[in-house]
Amino acid sequence: MLARLAYLAVHAVRRLTGKDDIAKVSRCGLRWVLDLREGLDLTIFLTGYFEHGVVRTCQRLLKPGDVAIDVGANMGSQTLHMAKAVGPTGRVLSVEPTSCPLGRLRANLSGNPSLLSRVCLIQAFLTSTSEEHIPEFLPSSWRLAGDRSGAHPIHRGVPQDTKGAYSLTLDQLAEKEKLRKVNLIKIDVDGAEDAVIAGGERTISFFRPYIVMEVAPYTLIERGLSGKAPLHRLRRLGYVFEDLNGNRLDSEYLQWVDQLQPGYSRDIVARYPERDN
Repeated sequence: MLARLAYLAVHAVRRLTGKDDIAKVSRCGLRWVLDLREGLDLTIFLTGYFEHGVVRTCQRLLKPGDVAIDVGANMGSQTLHMAKAVGPTGRVLSVEPTSCPLGRLRANLSGNPSLLSRVCLIQAFLTSTSEEHIPEFLPSSWRLAGDRSGAHPIHRGVPQDTKGAYSLTLDQLAEKEKLRKVNLIKIDVDGAEDAVIAGGERTISFFRPYIVMEVAPYTLIERGLSGKAPLHRLRRLGYVFEDLNGNRLDSEYLQWVDQLQPGYSRDIVARYPERDN
């Protein structure tokens, strides 16, 4: 409701000055082409960031020359900041299966030519096996105006088509791109986190990257999984869990997951214990 009211206020002011809902702006050292009818875009327009805590955490954990993978990249709200953090000698693999957000990501990247050589755009659906079916539509639009038919009843994501996407596993992606290191993986895929990790166990075990991930138990339960499924899988690989400020979370009983109210989520960092902070 608050986001909708914010959109209406911004929309009204822009109309008075002869502007539409597409804004070309600079925020936090980046150029953006923003559709203000979208919740992610409006947040960047108003505050400079979407999910500032996740941006800040990735900036803290990445250093020049690192390799990062952004799984569920959407319109680039994290990809562009990651690309700045890894510097000209680093690399970001930006993975998004839905065509419309990927097009907007491409436009945002084009507005920042110094980042172009650092980012590889991949329209793919990361799965536990490469033979897994790709849904024809996936929720990847959080519209504040216009057609919102088919929106998820809780997180309100509106389905977008996956035309042009293909399926592969994280392990296959690492092999295809001949990755010699992976320092950080960000995962925000609305309940498909366990499948992404299952398809990347070899890569994760070998490189032991930081994993910045949204934990939303209700999205996993909707898929017939435990709300802790991806955390159990990472724990079996030797990972421990922290909040975005680096404070240790219970990794054995995961009581902090049980404390999440239905419909809520939490962003966390999974870290291999032998890694330096």
